[in-house]
Amino acid sequence: MTKRPLVGMALAVGALALAAISGARAADPAFCRQYSQAALKQVRGALANPRCAAGLQGSRWLTDFSVHYQ
Repeated sequence: MTKRPLVGMALAVGALALAAISGARAADPAFCRQYSQAALKQVRGALANPRCAAGLQGSRWLTDFSVHYQ
């Protein structure tokens, strides 16, 4: 087997991946609100448990609605 067909296939896969990235759209605001509310519920549950709270790091564990919404 030669390397040429594999290189061509890799280029084609890369082009498809770039095309998919450029077509990204934001989710519906109602969906984003529900997602943010669910995230906050999980954050508050984790913070309420001392065994979990000690290891929570990063912005995913903030209790700010706008962080999760954005």
